[in-house]
Amino acid sequence: MNAGRGLIPHLIWQDKPTLHPVVAPWLADRTQRGQAARWALGFARHWALFHLARSPIYLLKLIGYSPTGAMRVLRGVVRWITDAQSGPLRAAAVRDELYSEYDKLQSRRDLRVKVRGGILAVAVAAVWIAYVTVLAEQMPSWAPPVVLSVLVLALGYHGRPVDKPIAMTAVVIPRVQPLTSEIVVRALGSLGIAALNQAAAKNPTGKGWFVAPGIGRDGPGWRVDLELPYGVTATDIIDKRDRLASGLRRPLGCVWPEPAPEHPGRVVLWCGDQDMSQAKQPAWPLARSGQVDLFVPNRLAPISVAG
Repeated sequence: MNAGRGLIPHLIWQDKPTLHPVVAPWLADRTQRGQAARWALGFARHWALFHLARSPIYLLKLIGYSPTGAMRVLRGVVRWITDAQSGPLRAAAVRDELYSEYDKLQSRRDLRVKVRGGILAVAVAAVWIAYVTVLAEQMPSWAPPVVLSVLVLALGYHGRPVDKPIAMTAVVIPRVQPLTSEIVVRALGSLGIAALNQAAAKNPTGKGWFVAPGIGRDGPGWRVDLELPYGVTATDIIDKRDRLASGLRRPLGCVWPEPAPEHPGRVVLWCGDQDMSQAKQPAWPLARSGQVDLFVPNRLAPISVAG
């Protein structure tokens, strides 16, 4: 019993897990948090202004498609009342000369037509009576045009062509696709490293190569933590950065592999959304006054301002 008690702390300290931050690093970083907020606000503003400027075109499209939408609604109501869904069954019974079966199907169809026609007549009559007796007197003068406009727009949306959307695209499709494990494994296989190619042949999906946190967003780009196969070092990857960028189909200034502190066989790959040479640089914190801490990772953080 005593030996067991002494073994538990030993195992805990030997296999101490790596604790990841509860809050995402970019949320805890003031600079990255501000960049994300500014991007979201700018995107929302651009989206709203883009569609607001084209709203007259959208309205004209909906009005033009409204007759088609009305015809589709009318066609659907007629098919429902006449029980068009059972038509193929009745036709098959006549073709196979199953007259008794046809009589049963026809009787059921006649009953459905009477019931559904009655339901439609009662609904139309109820709406008309309610409008004449109550709504016509209490409804404000602006309500009928608004209701008619909404009805026309709804019919236009229902009658729109499937291959022609009403709204236009407000943003340009990104030039680079999101980073996935398939893309990373394909890029690593194009480096011409023998040990890496042998491991990829046995493990084409790269299972076990991606360690926590794996692939995820890190600022204006993607971060990948890789556990390389045995015999492959981070330096082997870094020395072939140009070929890695070619395999990832990204500019060279977007691809930045660096060794991880755990051991030489682990590499951290960061792929930016934009080439570093074309990205807008943040303002230098000492442009006016103050001090910075050069030992704060990933950014220059002002620690005081001269009075």
